[in-house]
Amino acid sequence: MVTLGYIPVGTGSDLARGLRLSRRPMRGLRRIFRARRIRQIDYGVIAYGDDVLRHRRFIVSAGIGLDAEVCQHMQRSAIKNICNRIHLRRLSYRILGFIQYLKAKPIRGYILLDGTRRVEFNYIYFISAQIQPCEGGGFWFLRCDFEKRSVVLIRYLPGEEPETATELRMDEVHLYNLGLIGSPVHIISQDETFCCYYPRAFAFPLGEQESVILVENGKVYSERWVEEGWDAEKNCAGAAYAYYDCVLTRDEEGNLLSEEIGNLFQAADGTWWIT
Repeated sequence: MVTLGYIPVGTGSDLARGLRLSRRPMRGLRRIFRARRIRQIDYGVIAYGDDVLRHRRFIVSAGIGLDAEVCQHMQRSAIKNICNRIHLRRLSYRILGFIQYLKAKPIRGYILLDGTRRVEFNYIYFISAQIQPCEGGGFWFLRCDFEKRSVVLIRYLPGEEPETATELRMDEVHLYNLGLIGSPVHIISQDETFCCYYPRAFAFPLGEQESVILVENGKVYSERWVEEGWDAEKNCAGAAYAYYDCVLTRDEEGNLLSEEIGNLFQAADGTWWIT
């Protein structure tokens, strides 16, 4: 086991978003110094190469195609620096993503599930592997079809054919932070507003530093971090400094039902606990 301390310093900070951590570097540093527990996370392994097989590990995502091309161009693009200076960092991704999309040419290909079952696709712009939990007794995938302008929810059970659970129009959803959570599975996106698209449509604004973790039995569970007693003038912790996390429970209209100090934790058997 390798123990790491993580301080987000990027513009996207995807790992911080995934772990529901503060994206401010100084607060990340203080959290490491005052760590109360160690969180275990999974990592993925990719194998590549023709003559010599090589391996690389990842803890956020690994992709090939359009998304990888956008990321590569972002590292050396002047557009990113310009947008960051005027506080429009998301715009740079959209501009470069649109440019690369116009240049991209879809190809045919397939994925091999469990090493035996072959699933073919006629229009592949990119393939991306994400570190995300498995829900509902199977694997759930979101497929964005830019030709049909649709978002398709697919369920796969080992040994069975993948089946389509639902299909949404792409203009009905926000693609930013689009994902799957909950039991049964929910299609959601979240930024300043939490939006649920399936199996029921509802939305409400989120509080500061709040991220939704789970939707279950008509309730929405989220976490937010709280920092008290920080001396902004001296840029240091005051005598009564405190940093902690809270778990919030809301109904589907966004009404606050309860709030308590702690974190949401999913056990190996799939049950959720407040620790």
